[in-house]
Amino acid sequence: MLKHTAILCTALLAACSERTVVQSPAEPMTAEQAVDAAPAPDSVQGPLTLGAESIGPVKFGSKLSEVEKALKEKAGGAQTEECSYVKFASLPEVLFMVEKGIVTRADLRGDVPNTTGFKVGDDPAALRSKYPGAVVTGHNYVPAGHNIKVQGQGRAALLFEDDGERITSVRAGIEPAVSYSEGCS
Repeated sequence: MLKHTAILCTALLAACSERTVVQSPAEPMTAEQAVDAAPAPDSVQGPLTLGAESIGPVKFGSKLSEVEKALKEKAGGAQTEECSYVKFASLPEVLFMVEKGIVTRADLRGDVPNTTGFKVGDDPAALRSKYPGAVVTGHNYVPAGHNIKVQGQGRAALLFEDDGERITSVRAGIEPAVSYSEGCS
């Protein structure tokens, strides 16, 4: 018994005497430097997918300041109080609509996949066939064209514009912003 007690005491003393050394940097970093040094979120580094409710870490209905914090960067572009479009360097193929400080919509300007699998250039009839519950309305400016809205959760939707033969644009967001045919105009 005395032998076991001696072994136990030795083990405890060894555990207590271990130290973790924390090195501090030569100069403390500012908050801005710490943000700049942090890696970008994985979802921004990897392939993005546009959904009715979000794209990567950007959730429609979020404050712009929250999105900037999540992306670890400031939005670029002229901003107005009522409505404007902004961009982020980490998401160059996406324009974000911001209304009164809230991100309400994303317009794609490149080959970013979305949750339906349909993209610019695809046949809109195939989209309507795969999503028979989609709301189809006439296009405001293209006589043969349509707006095809695939509903998401709540007020969120994906909206595809077509010219009657091919999908010409893709966007997503929350109502009513996702349905604005002229963006912020």
